[in-house]
Amino acid sequence: MSVTRTTLAIAAALTTLTSCDVSHSPTTPAATSSIHKDGILGSLLHFLMPASNAPALATDTVKFYAVVGQERSASMWYHAASGQTDSTRWINFDVPAGGLVTDQNGDTLAAGDSVQITMYLADSANMVVGFQPSGLKFDSSHKPTLVMSYHWAKPLTPLLQALLGIWYQDTPGGLWFPTLSTVQLPAQTVTARCPGFSVYASAY
Repeated sequence: MSVTRTTLAIAAALTTLTSCDVSHSPTTPAATSSIHKDGILGSLLHFLMPASNAPALATDTVKFYAVVGQERSASMWYHAASGQTDSTRWINFDVPAGGLVTDQNGDTLAAGDSVQITMYLADSANMVVGFQPSGLKFDSSHKPTLVMSYHWAKPLTPLLQALLGIWYQDTPGGLWFPTLSTVQLPAQTVTARCPGFSVYASAY
């Protein structure tokens, strides 16, 4: 089952329904009056938090090269949980072949040029991932795909899982902006296209 979040208004419309489930989770905060220029204050979002039994990440930083004209991808993984042999992926990031056009300074890239990308844990408490170099943009028709797992987050009701989306923040302390996100309930993942490099988090 897949649930696509098309506008922030969906969360606002379901606020009343969600608030009835007080024994499981807090109310959805995205009231229309709290939205400014399509963004929202971080204090009004519910970010995912790690479960108490979540294993540590195998690494908190991953570096790789994106190359013009080539598809590249990278992932961040958890250590295997106690008593298990297989680890679980937290982040998967795919850069399509046509994604890179300019570098972080706005200079046009030629075929075969590369940019080193750093993917890092930006905030462990709120499960926020960051990307460098800051300001790097992608072709609007070939945006990278970001998949964030919430398998090791504190449990959510199915309704709150359906409300999850991937949000990004361009400047530290600034507003958070929604992306067009898809929730895969059985896989416990949220997927979105990334407009550029900043920090991203799953929240409702």
